[in-house]
Amino acid sequence: MSPSDETSSKSSLSDLFDRSGFFLFLILFLLLAASLFVVILPTGTGSVSLIPGQIAPFTLCSEFDFLVEDKEKTAALRKEVADREPDYYQISHEDTRRISEQYQNFFAEVRKRDALEKTGRSSVAAPGNEMQVLVAKLDANTLKCFLRIADNPAQKEKMDSLFRKALNEGIIRQDVRDNLKSNVRIKIIDPLNRRRSASFAQLVTPLSAARDVTQKALEYYDAPDKNAIVDNVTQCLEKIFQPGNLQFDQAFTEGKKSEAAGLLAPVRKEIFRGTVILEKNKKVTEDDIAVKDAYYKELHSRTDPSGVYKMIRENVLLCLAVILSMGMYLHHIRPGLARSNRSLWLLGLVTILALLLNRLFVDAFRMLTEQVIIPRDLVYFAVPVGLASVLTSVIYGVRAATFVGLFVSVVAALPMENQFQMMLTGLLVNAGGSMAVRKAQNYRSFFIRAFLGTAFSSLAVALIFFLKRNPETEIIWWLLLFSFVTGLLTAIIAQLLLFLLEWLFDISTTMSLLVCSDFNHQLLKELQFRAPGTYHHSLMVSNIAEQAAREAGLDQIKARVCALFHDVGKIQQPEFFIENSPGTDMHQDLDPAMSAMIIRSHVVKHGPELARKYKLKKILYDTITCHHGTDLIVYFYRKAQAMHPDKHVSESEFRYPGPLPSEKEVALVMLADCCEAASRSLERPTPAAIEQLVCEIFRKKIKDGQLDSSTLTLKELALIRKSFINTLEHMNHGRIIYPKDDKKDEDDLFVAAGGSVSPAQQE
Repeated sequence: MSPSDETSSKSSLSDLFDRSGFFLFLILFLLLAASLFVVILPTGTGSVSLIPGQIAPFTLCSEFDFLVEDKEKTAALRKEVADREPDYYQISHEDTRRISEQYQNFFAEVRKRDALEKTGRSSVAAPGNEMQVLVAKLDANTLKCFLRIADNPAQKEKMDSLFRKALNEGIIRQDVRDNLKSNVRIKIIDPLNRRRSASFAQLVTPLSAARDVTQKALEYYDAPDKNAIVDNVTQCLEKIFQPGNLQFDQAFTEGKKSEAAGLLAPVRKEIFRGTVILEKNKKVTEDDIAVKDAYYKELHSRTDPSGVYKMIRENVLLCLAVILSMGMYLHHIRPGLARSNRSLWLLGLVTILALLLNRLFVDAFRMLTEQVIIPRDLVYFAVPVGLASVLTSVIYGVRAATFVGLFVSVVAALPMENQFQMMLTGLLVNAGGSMAVRKAQNYRSFFIRAFLGTAFSSLAVALIFFLKRNPETEIIWWLLLFSFVTGLLTAIIAQLLLFLLEWLFDISTTMSLLVCSDFNHQLLKELQFRAPGTYHHSLMVSNIAEQAAREAGLDQIKARVCALFHDVGKIQQPEFFIENSPGTDMHQDLDPAMSAMIIRSHVVKHGPELARKYKLKKILYDTITCHHGTDLIVYFYRKAQAMHPDKHVSESEFRYPGPLPSEKEVALVMLADCCEAASRSLERPTPAAIEQLVCEIFRKKIKDGQLDSSTLTLKELALIRKSFINTLEHMNHGRIIYPKDDKKDEDDLFVAAGGSVSPAQQE
C-alpha cells in the first residue's frame, strides 16, 4: 500500500470515528456508568458493632467550632492594604533651584567660550567646575547650535520653557529608578502640594527628560550633521538633569501606609477542632460506644437515604442533566469541539479517569483514618479533584476546563457527607488549577503550575472551612500535608496523562508546539539549508501571524509554529520555487500544467510525507495540507490560457486540492502566507500600496470561499487585516540612501588580496 493510500485509509477511519453516533453514545454511556459507580459504591461510613472492653479497630474523630481572630490573616491583609498604598515622592525645591542654576551657568559658559575664541584665546576649564568642563568638550557644531539658541530670544524662551516643564514634572535619578520594581505604585507631590499618580513607565529620568527637551527644542533646526548635534545636546542636558529633583518621602509614605492598615478591622474565622471518639488499639468503654452510636446516628440523619433504588434514580437523572448541560455548554462555546467524537472521547476519558481516581483516593483516605487520628472531613482535601480541569485547560482552554471541573465536582460530592463542602472545594480547586496552567509554556512550567495551583487552591479552601473553628496545630499540619501531597500527585498524574493523551489523540498543546518551535528542530534546519528562501519566508510569515493572532485574541504560539512549518514541503524541490532561485526561472521550459503540479506537490505530496516522517503534530500536518485551501495557481493558469487561447483550460488542474482550513490559526497562516508573498512583488511597497494589496487578498479569499470552513469572525478578520497592514509596512520600510565614494581606492586590501588568488584557488 502506498503512503497516500495508507493516509487515505487512516483518514477514512478517523472520519468514521469522528462522525459516528455509535461512538458518541458509547462514551456517554461509559461516562454515566463511571458516575453511578462512584456515587453508589458504599463509602464504608457505616457503624461498626462494638462491645465494652473490645480493642478499637480504627480511630474515629468528631468536631466542634468557635470564633477566633486570625492574627496571621489580619496581619497579611493589613500588609496587603499597606502595600497597596503608593510610594510618595516630593519635587524638591532645592534640587530644582540647583539644576536651574546649572542650566543658566551652562549657557553663560557657552557665551564665555565663544567670546574667548573670537579673540583668539582658548577656553580652559577650572578644576571642579562641571559646566566649564562640559562646555570645553563641545565640538564646534554643537557649540554653534547652543549659540544660535542663546542668541535667538524665541528659541531660548522655548528651550527654557521646556526645561522648566521637565523640572515641574519631576526627574528621578537613573540609579534610583533602576532599584524600583516595575509594578511599583507612585504618587508625586509637586511644589503646590498637588498629588498625581505615576506608573513606573511614566517616571522621567535625566536621559528621557534631556531627550524630550532636545527633540522639541531642535525640531526645526537644520544642519547637515543634525543627528550628531542632537546627541551632543542630549548628553549635555542629561548631565545637567543628572542630580534629579524627585525625592522619596519615606516618613510621609510610612504614615499613609500605617493609616490605611489601621482602618482594617480584625479578621475572624471558624476553626474545626477534632475530638477523638475512638482511638485505635485502645479498649472501648460504654461511654465510647454511646458517643459512637450518637455520632453515626447524626451522620446518617444528614444523608437520610430512602433506598438504593431511589438513590440510583436520583443520581441517574442528575448525572444525565449535568452531562446534557455540559454538552450544550460545549456546543455553545466550541461548536467544533462538541461535534467531534475525538474531542468528546478525550474529554470523556479524562473525566472518567478523574472520577475513578477521586474514588480511589477517598477509599485510601478512609483506610488511613483507621490507622491514624485524622479528622474525617479532611477527605475533601485528599482527593485530586482538580486533575480533569488541569488537563482540559491546556488542551481546550479554561472555559471547557471549568465546566469539566464542575461535572467532576458534582459527581464527587454526591456520595460525600458534606456535599456542599466537597462541591465548593472541587470548584475552587478546579478553577485555581485551570487558571494556573493556562499559560504554561513548557512541561516543567506545566508541572510546577499544576502543583502550585491545585495545592494552594486546596489549602485556601481548607482555611475557609477549618479556620472557622480553632484547630489544633496538628490539624493545620495535616491540612498543609494533604494540600501539598494532593497537589503534587495531581501534577504527576496530569503530566503522565498529558503525554499519553497527546500521543493517543494526536493533540497539540502549547508545550508540545513550543518543542517544535525550536529552530534546531531537524526539519527546520533542513529547510534552512536546502531552501533558505522558503525558510526566510516562513520566518516572516510566522512573525506576521503571531502578531496578528496576538491582536485578534487567537493562539499566538499555535499561529507562529504552524507558520514555521507550513512550507516544509518545498524542501524536496526548492529550486522550483522563486524564493529559492532568484534570477532563475526553472519553469521556463515546462508546461504550465506540469509547473502547477510541481507547485501543488509541496502541499499534496512532499509536505505530508515529511510531516509523517518527522512525526509532526496533527495541527502542523493540517497546516501543511490546508494553508492554500483550494486556491487557484493564477500565474500558471493564466500562462496556460495564453499558450492555448483556442482551448478550454480547466481550473481544476490549477487548483490546490484542499481541504479548506478549519482552525482559526491555520486560516490565519493562509492569509499571512499570501500577504507576505504578495508584498514581495510590489515595486514600491508604500503604505497605501500595502493596504490595497492586503484588502484585495482578503476580499478574494472571502469571495472564493477559502475561509468558509474556518470560524473566524468578521471582527477577527478586521483585526487581522489591520495587523497585517501594520506589520508589512514596518517590514517593507525604506532606508536612508548613503552617499557613495566614487574615488578608486588603490590601497584596497580586499582588491589586493583577491589579485593574489589564482583561478584554481577560486574554483
